[in-house]
Amino acid sequence: MAIKGSSVRRLTPDDVGPVTVLQRCCWVDEAIVNETLAIPALHETLDDVRRWLGEWDTIGLWLDGRLLTVTTRTGDEYTGIFSSSSLESNESSITPQDDTTTIQTRPVSS
Repeated sequence: MAIKGSSVRRLTPDDVGPVTVLQRCCWVDEAIVNETLAIPALHETLDDVRRWLGEWDTIGLWLDGRLLTVTTRTGDEYTGIFSSSSLESNESSITPQDDTTTIQTRPVSS
C-alpha cells in the first residue's frame, strides 16, 4: 500500500541531521518510562550517527519531506526500526529487496 506523498530511499551520512533528531525523539519516551537517560541512542553524537549511516544498510521512509521511519540492517535481516509519532497508530514494516522496497502499514488493534 503506497502512502500518498511518501518515498523510501537508502539513507547516507548526509542524512545525519534528520536521522539524529528522529532517533532522539523516539527514545525520549523510553527514557521517561524507565526514569533514566542511560540509553546509548540518546548519547550518540552526529559523528556516531554519520558513521553507522555509512556502515549499515539503512532505509528511511519520508512523507512530504519529513523522515518518519528508519530501519537498519547490520546482518542478514532488517532490525532497529524507529518511527515518529505519525506512525504510532499503525504497525509498519519496510522490506527492502533487490530493486524494490515494500512498505506495509496497517492499524494496530487495541
